Amino acid sequence: MRLLTALLTLVAALGLLGPGTAASAHPAPTYSVGNSATSFYVVRTNGELVRWDKFTGSYQPHLIGPGWGNTRLIAGLSTSQLVQVRTDGTLWDWKIDPADGVWKGYLVGGGWGTVRQITGLAPNLFQALTDGGQRQEWYSPSGNHTYYNSAQTSGWDKYSLVAGLSTVYFIEINSGGTAKQHGYTGPGWTATTIGGGWGNVRLITGANNDRFLVVRTDGVLVEWNRSGTSWAATPIGGGWTDAALLG
Repeated sequence: MRLLTALLTLVAALGLLGPGTAASAHPAPTYSVGNSATSFYVVRTNGELVRWDKFTGSYQPHLIGPGWGNTRLIAGLSTSQLVQVRTDGTLWDWKIDPADGVWKGYLVGGGWGTVRQITGLAPNLFQALTDGGQRQEWYSPSGNHTYYNSAQTSGWDKYSLVAGLSTVYFIEINSGGTAKQHGYTGPGWTATTIGGGWGNVRLITGANNDRFLVVRTDGVLVEWNRSGTSWAATPIGGGWTDAALLG
């Protein structure tokens, strides 16, 4: 495990985020994913990483920095932690250092080239969907960037889009355009069909236990909120064609 202890500006200068790039630091808000706040990450087509936050009112962007063009997958685990799979197949764990408020990256390891989707479930916990149709849960119990495959099931649609809501809920949109809510009920997961017609979703991410967001193929960002046993849509707006990844 390799700890990058330099500030991101120095890390970028060393070429670890890409030549000639630098990432600015932003302190974590006082809230985190999992309560009434909504936060998610976007990697733009220009290689910038942005965290969007909404506590009340509208979403506000916080630029983390450029140099993320080598990112293949990303998943937010909280407002101060994300995991990244790079194009070289390595997994990185990024956290805001509370001592100085700066994002710092930790190399977890290689071999992640067969993973198709990742999504955050909680701090130090995320889900992966592999080429072989395996759903895996990766957990770092000590929060020290060492992750263990704590649970694994097979037979999943490898082309699905997945969004974690919490440790016991996640959303799946399968290759047929059907959305399902999966809930953990003790010995296993139970699926509840939300409905069909979701084939126009290009990107998806969870926000909290009762909320997820999607970017449609027409570039519109839509927020979905749990309303009793159903889900209600709130269009946020267009212009999201420059979103390469959501997490």
